[in-house]
Amino acid sequence: MRKIFGLLLFFSLLNQQLQAQSAIQQFWALNRNLYLLDLVDKFANAIGPAYSVRKLKRSYNASCMRVRRSGDNAEADVLFDDNVVTANSNVVISSSGTGGLAVGSTLTFSTFYSGRDVYVNTWYDQSGLRNNAVQTTTSAQPRIVNAGTLITENSIATIQFNGFHTLMFLGLTTAIRLTAASLFSVYRATTPGDNAAVAQGTTYSYNINTYYATGKLGVTRFGIADSASTISHNTTTLDLALWRVLQRREPYFEIDNSTTSASILPFPTAAALDTPIIAINQIYGNASASAILKISEIVVTQYASSAQRAIVFASQKTFFKTP
Repeated sequence: MRKIFGLLLFFSLLNQQLQAQSAIQQFWALNRNLYLLDLVDKFANAIGPAYSVRKLKRSYNASCMRVRRSGDNAEADVLFDDNVVTANSNVVISSSGTGGLAVGSTLTFSTFYSGRDVYVNTWYDQSGLRNNAVQTTTSAQPRIVNAGTLITENSIATIQFNGFHTLMFLGLTTAIRLTAASLFSVYRATTPGDNAAVAQGTTYSYNINTYYATGKLGVTRFGIADSASTISHNTTTLDLALWRVLQRREPYFEIDNSTTSASILPFPTAAALDTPIIAINQIYGNASASAILKISEIVVTQYASSAQRAIVFASQKTFFKTP
C-alpha cells in the first residue's frame, strides 16, 4: 500500500509539473531520452546529411567532428561528452602535426585547444549515409575555438564560419538533389554580410542564405534568380530555420513555427524542369569578408508534415535554448 501511495504521489507531482510547463517543456520532459534522428525516423527518415554539435541518434557511436589546432596543425577527432561537444569532451589524436602528440592518444578537448585556435576540417554525417562535410584547405576552415575559448551560443558549442569563403564540402561528385524534403537548421547570422548561406548546391542550384544583408532569409538560384522571403533572421540569438519543399509546389521558409504565406522561390522554367528545388553539396559560410555565421545543426529529412515539423522544432528549441 505504501508503494502504491508513493507511485500515486509521484505521478501526481509529475502531472502538476507538466501542467505548469510550456508545450515544448512538456514534450521534452516526456521525451528527454529520445534523440532527434530517432524521433525523425519514426515519421520521415533522414535522407540527407545530418550534422550537429549534439548526438542525433542513439546508435551513433562515432565522433562529432575532426579538428585542427593552430601552432602545430595537430588534428583530433572530438567525441561527445554527455551527447554534446564540450570543453570536457575527449579527443583522439589523428595526426600529430609538428607537436609530437602520439596518434591514437586521448586527452580532453580543453587540453588540446589550450590557448590556441581550433578549426573544423570534417563535420561527420550522423545520418548513416557518410556525407561528411570536409574542408582540407586550412584558410577556408570554419572555427570552433578562438584563442583558447570554445565558441558557444547559449553555452552550447557552435561552429563559426567567418571571413571570405569559409565553407565545407560534402565530398560528393554531384549534389544531393531533393524535390520533396525538409531542411532544418539551427544557426545565427551574427553579421549577415553578403549571402551567408546555411546550405548551398552547385552552379545553377539553390542555396539558403541571408539575402544580400537585407535582414531577410532568401534563396539564390545562381545565375538565374534571387528571391527574398518575408521573414527576418535574428542577429542576436540562434534561430531555427526550416526550408521545405514538396514536388516543387511548396518552397517555403519557416522560422520558429512562423510560416511565410507566399512562395519565396521562382518555379523552375521550362528549360530547367529537371532542376531540383533543394540541391546541396556544401555548407557555405560567407560570401563577404565581414560576414559571421554560426551553425549548430543541419538535418535533411523526407518531407515532414506540420505536426512532424513541430516535433523537430520542439527538440531543437529545448536543446539549443532558442527563443
